[in-house]
Amino acid sequence: MKSEEIRNGVRIRKHFATSTKISEDGLFVEKEFIDKQDGNKLKTYNPKIKVDEEGLRYIDNKNLGRVYIQDLVADCFCAPKPNDGNYYVLVHKDGNLQNDHYKNLEWRLATSAYPQTTATTAGKVKLTDGLEVRSNGTIYQNGKELEVGTAIGDRDIDMIVPIEPFVEYERKNSWGRYERVRICVDELMEEAGYVNGNKKQFEHPVILHRDNDWLNFDSDNLEWTDYNDPRYKEYYNRTVDEKNRLGREWNGEEKWSYMEKDQRFRHI
Repeated sequence: MKSEEIRNGVRIRKHFATSTKISEDGLFVEKEFIDKQDGNKLKTYNPKIKVDEEGLRYIDNKNLGRVYIQDLVADCFCAPKPNDGNYYVLVHKDGNLQNDHYKNLEWRLATSAYPQTTATTAGKVKLTDGLEVRSNGTIYQNGKELEVGTAIGDRDIDMIVPIEPFVEYERKNSWGRYERVRICVDELMEEAGYVNGNKKQFEHPVILHRDNDWLNFDSDNLEWTDYNDPRYKEYYNRTVDEKNRLGREWNGEEKWSYMEKDQRFRHI
């Protein structure tokens, strides 16, 4: 599955998804391309390795944006990231973000890798799959901002249904194939450590948007509280009102009246 060669005693493997060859220490990068001006011959060049604001090394890719060296090395030389439904981050064991040797990289749970992350300790946190969560609530993948969605099309009932705000992105599954994934923004903010307070102190923990705006994901606006908190009840009911407003706007008053009987679109 992995195409490997040895150059100067260093293993080099091909990262097929990006047509890039990477060495086990992350110091050598070679990109393949088709030269249309020379009879469509397959050629190679060494892309420039850059360093981002946090000190992580990357190369630019025309289709994917930033491709981080640590991700190339991990995909080609490290054990696969766990596929248990949790979010993992790739960490540098020695703390040196420019040491991308495969022996220095390790997948860890985001909550254990960044246990003290808050809005005041980090402006952004990198998760797995090239995701980057910023304290202002914006989500990026490989340097490109992901659009926040609030609705899905339900073919069974022929309606557009408002749901919790989410982003969609591509990730590689355990079979090495890319798939589309949808996840709530609140969940990503939680994984990055940007929700204020201690979730464990509540019997029924929920995320409160302090200003009652379901689309304001700024870390200063997010707080753990209990489901029975009157503030959460007010926030939840306002969100339901907004969902019903959108449902009527998108589907018509008469058609949406059926959905308002659903528990998801009723006050608590």
